[in-house]
Amino acid sequence: MKLVHGFLAMLLMAGGAAAIAQDAPPAPPADMHAHHMAGMHGEMPPPEMWSKVADQLGLNQDQRTKLDAIRQQNRINLIDLHASLEKEEATLEPMMQADTPDENKITSQIDRVAQARAELEKAHARMLLQIRTVLTPDQWSKLQAMHRSGGMHSEMHHQMAPAPPAPPQ
Repeated sequence: MKLVHGFLAMLLMAGGAAAIAQDAPPAPPADMHAHHMAGMHGEMPPPEMWSKVADQLGLNQDQRTKLDAIRQQNRINLIDLHASLEKEEATLEPMMQADTPDENKITSQIDRVAQARAELEKAHARMLLQIRTVLTPDQWSKLQAMHRSGGMHSEMHHQMAPAPPAPPQ
């Protein structure tokens, strides 16, 4: 499923530049897991990244418009599914930290976490299929090559990384 996440992050960046310019970049994440998941589950990369990927793929205006519509159609659902996963994980955490863990409750909660994760993965895969129908075979190949090289995905994470703290004075 990492393949789906990587493609989705890059494809989400390829949406229409006009609509994306209205989205503010996300706040820096508190931890690296949250940072890795940003862009995968509804967070928007900086607008300049959207335009750069779209340009590299050679998307025409019609494709940009269609991809933006797909992103908008799926965005709220993906945000909700990601929130559900985070809630289930947050519920599991104190169970695991308890002095006397209840194995039955923990096992049940692990199942809920896995189910929430599966629902999110399915939604991502459905959206990827929608997005893929907009791209030409050549554009799809370019996107796969960018993903394999770590190109835009790595650059997006670098640009979204929190700034280092200011030196003490």
